[in-house]
Amino acid sequence: MPIRPELATLSQAAIKEAQEALARQDPIQAAAAFSRCAEIFAGSTDPEELDQRHTALLEAGNVLRRAGKHAESEVVYEDLSRKAMQEAGAESRPFLLARYYLGLARSERDDYAGAAEALGDSYEGFSLQPAAVTEKRLIGAALGLALLRDRRWDDAVNVLRRLAGSPLEDETAASILHNLALALVRRGDAALGLTFARSARALREKLNGTQHPLYIDTLLVLALALVDSGESAEAAQLTRTAAQAVLAGAGEAHAFFADALLVEARRIARENDGGAAEALARRALFLLGEAGLRPAVIADRRLDAKALGLLWRTAPKANGPGDVRLWKVNLQHTLRRYQVATIDFVGSGDAPRLWYYFVPASASLTDSDTALRLVRLALADASAMLNAREPADPHFLDVTSFVASEPTIPELLATRMDEAFKARTWENSIAYSVVEGDRSLTLPPAEFAFALSAYITLRGGRADLRTWVDLGVDASQLERAVLAPEAVLFETLWQA
Repeated sequence: MPIRPELATLSQAAIKEAQEALARQDPIQAAAAFSRCAEIFAGSTDPEELDQRHTALLEAGNVLRRAGKHAESEVVYEDLSRKAMQEAGAESRPFLLARYYLGLARSERDDYAGAAEALGDSYEGFSLQPAAVTEKRLIGAALGLALLRDRRWDDAVNVLRRLAGSPLEDETAASILHNLALALVRRGDAALGLTFARSARALREKLNGTQHPLYIDTLLVLALALVDSGESAEAAQLTRTAAQAVLAGAGEAHAFFADALLVEARRIARENDGGAAEALARRALFLLGEAGLRPAVIADRRLDAKALGLLWRTAPKANGPGDVRLWKVNLQHTLRRYQVATIDFVGSGDAPRLWYYFVPASASLTDSDTALRLVRLALADASAMLNAREPADPHFLDVTSFVASEPTIPELLATRMDEAFKARTWENSIAYSVVEGDRSLTLPPAEFAFALSAYITLRGGRADLRTWVDLGVDASQLERAVLAPEAVLFETLWQA
């Protein structure tokens, strides 16, 4: 039956009031007028009147969302969800649209878990309607993105793969391919992700051209897929192409440039250049912070930066105090300076250092990759410490060459350790524990004295405690290192 005339008159007046409020750019009043329009039909059971009611509520939410009032729009969409469920049912178009727009509002507030819940309801509902092909595709793309941002890789892949076979070549298709490629790479299926990344790049080039920000974004996803597929050379070339385009346009302080740094960081971390990788990641996070991006965006990139350690901080671990060796390391180190134009580093001249490392016994001096990882740990952690003091400084310290040996007990007893601790500059110590394989622990002189005395004792030697006592080290603690060497090694070499 037609809408009752008296209600039609009232609703038209409310809609006019809303339009006038929009004309004077007052979204709050416009939304309030649309909400009053909806309440005119409260309690009705007539389909046409209910349609007017639900449409008015949807418009109230949309007005607020377009104005950037995402929290307020979310309240309206939740209200519409409840009313549409009660008045039209869970399979009705008003309910499914309310859930869709609620999902969008939650995404815009960085509530990706809540967005995925609402979008999932809408997507599944429209999937049961054979004629709703367009709605299913659009909502599925939004759902896939929300799942991706919530780091639910498998769920994102499951949704987006259903949509990736569409013959349409539009922005939605490009977004689906882009996000599917990224989700596949993130879940560890880089080879398949590479296929979709190449398709996404081709479509972006066709739709947007090679200088468009969306093309640059997709180019970085392709580079990431290449990194995790072992195609390092091509990945490096594409990452630099993207970075140069961003530098020439928006400049270094742009999220896409930070993303380029993170992709390159992942590539070189896989090649054991871990200090450089982490320095690039720190630079990326610094730039994102300076750009004033939303906390959720920065938090997501922090997780990517944190994952770099899993790629290169992979030296073996010591099983306990009896599984430890001491290395004497003569090394050359340098300050590697950041080059923004080429997103890499250049050395600034070498300087010598003599350091002592407590290492896992399973680490072989002849295994050059593992030895390099262990030596680099202390420099990488020292660089992180220095960067924390001055976050704007993108440079870092690294080893250029080293010779490591395992000194004998007589050699250790004959060494003047007090001399070794002199002439330090940026480093806290000349002694480090890397027995955990993935991080270094600085050993101040007293801690080194305890650990060294315990180590000599465990290996059958008799530590000379007088030298350390003369240097001011606590005599009772030194004696304890001899009496309880395993306990003292554990206390000094392992982080709490």
